[in-house]
Formats: sequence, structure tokens, C-alpha cells
Amino acid sequence: TFHLFVALDFKKVVRGWERELQASKFRETKLEVEKRTMEDNMRALNDELCTFKEENKETLTMLKAELHTIKEQQKELDQTNSKLTEDVKTLQDHNKVLQDHNKVLQEEIKTCKKTSQADESEKTFAKSNSKKEYE
Repeated sequence: TFHLFVALDFKKVVRGWERELQASKFRETKLEVEKRTMEDNMRALNDELCTFKEENKETLTMLKAELHTIKEQQKELDQTNSKLTEDVKTLQDHNKVLQDHNKVLQEEIKTCKKTSQADESEKTFAKSNSKKEYE
């Protein structure tokens, strides 16, 4: 009976080991499934990353082209601004010359008016003298 008891205990131990082995295999299978799922997810994420990188390359290329265009336009605007600044300076110089000329003309007009008034005074004086002499 002792041998039978030991054999039954041994059988229980073996069954425990078998259950542990099955549980271990189940855990291993479950871990393999999780591992495959994670690998699939990593591949999907890598694909998304590659797509994202490619889209970013295209966007970056487009933005670089736009930046180049903007820089060219800025150069043109700077040149135009420089030319307009020169034109304004030239016009200001011309305006100053015209203002100076205008002052000279105004002085000449004043002189002419004074001369004209003096001539009128002389004529009036001469007429009144000639009337006096006539009488």
C-alpha cells in the first residue's frame, strides 16, 4: 500500500507538472501571439513613419521652393524700393530747384510791379506837369 500511495502521489505530481507544462505552453503561445501582434503593429507604425517622412520630404521641397520664390520677390521689391527712393530724392531735388526758381520769379514780379508803379507814377506826374504847362 505504501508503494501504491507513493505511486499515486507521484502520479499527482506528474499531473501537476503536466498542468504546469500545459499552462506554460499556453502562456508561451499567448506570448508568441502578443509578440506577433506587436511585430505587426511595429511594421504598421514603420510603414506610417515612412509615409510620413515621404510626405514631409514633399512638403519640405514645396516649402523650399516657395521660400526661394519669396526671396526672389523680396529682392525685386528691394530693388524697386531702392529705385523709388532714388526717384523720390531726384523729385525732391527738382522740387527744390523749382521752388528756388519760383522765388526768383516772384522777386522779378515784385520788381516789375514796383517798376510798373514807378512808371505809372512818372506818367501821371508827367501828364499833370504837361497839363500844368499847357494851361
